[in-house]
Amino acid sequence: MSYVLPAISDPENDSCLVAIISSPAYVVLSGTTLAINPPLGTASGNYPVILNINDGINTPQFNFNVIVSTNSLPVFVTMPVD
Repeated sequence: MSYVLPAISDPENDSCLVAIISSPAYVVLSGTTLAINPPLGTASGNYPVILNINDGINTPQFNFNVIVSTNSLPVFVTMPVD
């Protein structure tokens, strides 16, 4: 899954750099797009992500969670008839 970050502006028109400070290995930032691809078998849960936006002077952080929920395999309730 991919998520494009919203436009970032700086009041002084300084250029801004976005970086991942902390995240699971399957969260990757490329430009302004986050690719979030938990591998098969990742345990259900909330996984924190911290982004940093740096304008050369200020570096606010933005925190959010990637929520992984597993989907159980379907099972037969009764045995199929031959």
